[in-house]
Amino acid sequence: MQFLTRLKLLITVLILSFALFRQETVGEDTSQLSTGFSLKYIVIDPGHGGRDPGCVSQSGVKEKDITLSVSRKLAEVLRQKNEYEVFLTRADDRFMSLRQRVAFANQESFPPNQSIFLSLHCNSFKDQRIHGMESFKFDLDATDELAAELVERENAQESVDKFDFMIINLRKRGNEKYTEQVARILQKLLVKQLGVKNRNLHASRNAGVRGAPFYVLAWTKMPSVLLELGFISNDAERKKMTEEKYQDRIASALAKGIKKFDQQLPE
Repeated sequence: MQFLTRLKLLITVLILSFALFRQETVGEDTSQLSTGFSLKYIVIDPGHGGRDPGCVSQSGVKEKDITLSVSRKLAEVLRQKNEYEVFLTRADDRFMSLRQRVAFANQESFPPNQSIFLSLHCNSFKDQRIHGMESFKFDLDATDELAAELVERENAQESVDKFDFMIINLRKRGNEKYTEQVARILQKLLVKQLGVKNRNLHASRNAGVRGAPFYVLAWTKMPSVLLELGFISNDAERKKMTEEKYQDRIASALAKGIKKFDQQLPE
């Protein structure tokens, strides 16, 4: 028993050492985040698109259409306020790989200490009674079984290496508090203003913030959050998500949440 314990400890130390070495060889610059955070850029990522419809209901409603419509509305609301520069990873119905989305977000134009990344999605589940909103930050392990199933579906395009995730976890320590802060604020405002079920409660080890190893959250340098706006598999929720007025309300709540996050940043 003592031998197995020591062996596990040795393996853990070796993995951490390898991760630190890989981090140094990659030369990732995390110094920007140590100098504070000032929000200037919003990168909105409408999930799926083109040949990848995402979740599809029996009636033919596609996740890619809802996420694009809400993303456009959010971008419009934010641009009208003229406080931030807003960009979409895709502005029309085109396919973008997960790598392409990450590459777009990681451009030098979007400094990690001045930008946030919001990836918008819709969920689906075999039990059609399941409904509500979820938000996720990056974590090495999914907080629950449903989150693990969701990650497997969303990460289908890209293979995931545990060693890489160790490096990512080390690199993200500089922006973790900002990611958690924006996730909490957005989730709370969405639930309150839309009157939907908060599926983050009782599903997270960290009181309201769910975690999972989503590829787009793992590899983006800035604080990044993935939002599940509702369940296409639930009849009532699907109907609301296809309505323009409800999409406007989602966009308005997200814009208010972004502004609230910005206002709570230290001077």
